[in-house]
Amino acid sequence: MDGEEVLAWLEGVEAGAPLQKPRPPAELVWLLTGLHRHLPRQAWVGEVVRERLGGELEAIAEGGYAGHPDAVPGAGAVPGLEGWRYELHGCGCCLTGPSGVSVDVDFEAGGTSAIDVYFYIGFLRSVVLPEPFEERMLRLFPAIEGVVLAADWLLELGLLVDGTRGNRVRLAAEVEALGGRLVDLASRISEGEAWGPSAAWVERLVSLAHAGGFDGGKAAACASHHLDAEAFGALTAELLRRDVDPTVLAAFEALSRRGELEGSALARLVAGARPTQSHAAARLFVLASEAQLNRVEGGRAEPVLAGLASFAEQRVEGCNGNPQADEIAMVLLEHDPDRARALAVAGRALRGCGPYGRVVIAAVLAQVRTEACHRELQLVLLESEGLEETAAARAALLTFGDAGDVALVTAWENTRAGEPDSDSTGNGGWRRARLRSTDDDGGAAREYVDTPLHNAMVMIDGVADRLRERADAIRRAMASRQV
Repeated sequence: MDGEEVLAWLEGVEAGAPLQKPRPPAELVWLLTGLHRHLPRQAWVGEVVRERLGGELEAIAEGGYAGHPDAVPGAGAVPGLEGWRYELHGCGCCLTGPSGVSVDVDFEAGGTSAIDVYFYIGFLRSVVLPEPFEERMLRLFPAIEGVVLAADWLLELGLLVDGTRGNRVRLAAEVEALGGRLVDLASRISEGEAWGPSAAWVERLVSLAHAGGFDGGKAAACASHHLDAEAFGALTAELLRRDVDPTVLAAFEALSRRGELEGSALARLVAGARPTQSHAAARLFVLASEAQLNRVEGGRAEPVLAGLASFAEQRVEGCNGNPQADEIAMVLLEHDPDRARALAVAGRALRGCGPYGRVVIAAVLAQVRTEACHRELQLVLLESEGLEETAAARAALLTFGDAGDVALVTAWENTRAGEPDSDSTGNGGWRRARLRSTDDDGGAAREYVDTPLHNAMVMIDGVADRLRERADAIRRAMASRQV
């Protein structure tokens, strides 16, 4: 169906009457309905900002941070809404409820009708006990990235229109005028109307996967949930024969997730890899190597381990160094019986990765908490005088360390009073970076301090929970090899 046919079908929806056939792809109609359901939530966020935080939506939309209300800090508890917290950001605001559900909105022209597709995905992911409609939406899109691809399809059909920035969309005027019919559709879907996934959707995913690129990667990941083993195996085999791009990488990850990778196929993939050709090729090589290490041990693992250690020192085309150095370090720390080799790779990652990679490996080393891992973090401070170069190690020591670590970092920073990470009194800059203004309920409101350390600590806050399981696995593996 084209956009006009979908719109005509929607206009024909009558309360109580059977839905006409043929029906449009469920992915299109359900997403339109879901976005329509989301508009009142966004309007409520705008109301909270105006009435409880004293903000002007138009000022925030036009001025960003400069338009934020002066009467409240950048984040804190919402006055009069128990358990709800707010965070003002750029040209919008995010509200988070007691259960963890979050509604995030960027304001446009003083309004709330533009929906950021990724914010909407964040809402779907945050709902602990979804209402029937959202529960069925999540089942229709088992790979949540499919929501982005479905929104792109709706844009092509003219049923959504672009907002003013980035990933924001609006319902087309003709769709917005269908309000009552969309409400009726939401009710029917919530009550279990059998519908979807559609053949047209699966065909589109396969077509996008063949086209390649980042959309192709999302499509391959989504297709893995809808194709049977034979069909997906054929698609993946074809993709793996071409140069590695995000599509090939996503297909491999999906195949691995489905448990359909054979050891011989992994060995061929690792042996024939050209990991320095691109970021995606580097990632595929590391993933395939790790999958192979999970299947072999002893002498059969050594060539894979040595290959990873060697690759960690190589530059990847189009990148500043090796963007997989932190991932390689984590794989070696978990699997390599040669602890010195694994720690050497981790040490190089701490010093040679980009800011995010340094934060990842620093957070893992700090949470593993063995003496050797701890020493690697301390050595960064002893060997380097750079604020940027040491930020990840300092942030990890301050976040996960003990009083001795705090003293070490403070002593290091006190020698640099007046530099960007420090204040003029000689108190370490980490004190400023960790300062929080406390609101009435004792919650923490962020103080924005633009320093390398503050940036590293914000990133550590974001990755610590996700990496905890990985750090625990590394700790157990290292302990078992000592027995």
